Amino acid sequence: LLPVRDAAATLAEALDCLQAQRGVSLQVVAVDDGSADDSLALLRQRAEDWPALEVIAAEAEGVPAALERARAVAVAPWIGRMDADDRCPPHRFQSLLDRALDDDRPADVIGSRIEGFGQISEAMDTYLRWQNGLLAHDELVRNRFVESPLAHATALLRSSTLAAAGGWDPAAAWSEDVDLWCRLAAAGARFAKLPEVLYQWRLHPTQATRVDPRCAPDAM
Repeated sequence: LLPVRDAAATLAEALDCLQAQRGVSLQVVAVDDGSADDSLALLRQRAEDWPALEVIAAEAEGVPAALERARAVAVAPWIGRMDADDRCPPHRFQSLLDRALDDDRPADVIGSRIEGFGQISEAMDTYLRWQNGLLAHDELVRNRFVESPLAHATALLRSSTLAAAGGWDPAAAWSEDVDLWCRLAAAGARFAKLPEVLYQWRLHPTQATRVDPRCAPDAM
């Protein structure tokens, strides 16, 4: 699921990363969330030559609503995430799915360690090191009361578990990822995180985690 808003400058790179995935069969559902730039045109152009890419044009309603629009047409038993300004290696989803299908270690939500690039503040560097230190289910579930213990965009989620928890909540008054982790944990979902870095997170001063009021300390 790929929510997009005004990401024309970085979208091609994110799509290239998804199209390069190997070892898995992907349905990529991109929702243009009211972009004012060329994002929608770029998505439609790429879809002409890439049958796996489905494009939905929507009004600007925010990431949770865009994800729910995408989830409504997703058919796979596992739901993956990608943001339109990030990067990942070609084996990302194969590695996540291999872990998801390990019967000896059942999991409903699987993420990975994450690497930041771009403008990394001291506080964000501290957060990345803290989060990358949390791998086991108990650590991830307990630390949801501190901050998001698993980077939202790294996640692969069992679609039936996600549906049973109600998916993403567009009406949530705080960060949609922590909101989802709390509801999934309350429902008994199992969490896991791979020790490999399988996601590169672009950091910049205008990203949602820094400017969205739902991520502000009072909201959290």
